[in-house]
Amino acid sequence: CYAYEIRMRLRAHAAFETCQLQSRKWDVKDLLTDECNTVEGDGVIGEYPMLQRMSDEEDEAFSRVDSGEVQAAELTAEEGRAYLCAGAKVFTYISQTQFESPRGVMSGSFQFVEGSIAEPRSATFDAQVAPFYCCYDPRVVP
Repeated sequence: CYAYEIRMRLRAHAAFETCQLQSRKWDVKDLLTDECNTVEGDGVIGEYPMLQRMSDEEDEAFSRVDSGEVQAAELTAEEGRAYLCAGAKVFTYISQTQFESPRGVMSGSFQFVEGSIAEPRSATFDAQVAPFYCCYDPRVVP
């Protein structure tokens, strides 16, 4: 099994205040066998997270820490407050997938609706997930 972590946030430059995850689609490819499976379903891990747009300050502070530019402890007091507020607006989940071989690649998309599923304000839109690799390294023992 290969575990992966996904973090979602609604960036400060978004044209709307809130959106909600409706469904997801993953393309999972085993790089040894070249077998590709598509996994689709509602929500993620049984949840339908609602995302709230970050302020410019929250987005900037979160981006600096998330990119590794700085550690959270290195932020100024004002940046630290923005970072803490931003953290409450980030949805993180961990899941897993399986491959027959020691290497695979995943890509896909999340389908969101502006507003909420119960009260949509526009058509759904897709947030694409760039390919990422899952590799087993026998030298690393958990």
